[in-house]
Amino acid sequence: MVALAAAREHPADFGAVFAVAGALPEPAVSRTRSVGLPPIHAFLGDADPVFPSTTVQASLDRLRAEGYTADLRTYPGLDHDISDAEAADVRAAVEAAIR
Repeated sequence: MVALAAAREHPADFGAVFAVAGALPEPAVSRTRSVGLPPIHAFLGDADPVFPSTTVQASLDRLRAEGYTADLRTYPGLDHDISDAEAADVRAAVEAAIR
């Protein structure tokens, strides 16, 4: 939540955002930015009871409507936890962004 909200308020300060099991905090007011927007990479267990996939998808849809690019990777059966597969995917995404 913090990463998504911070990148939304200060997009020029981020090269990319990696959100694990999070969504935009409410209320989220739509914004239009003239600066470059960082790509959003979201990771979520499809059984997460804290951040249901519909909530996360709605957050990403709002960000896309504001001009962000956003992708979501989901992990079958994973609740509000981080699996080895998810951690490896986050690590690979961070390394790709660094390059």
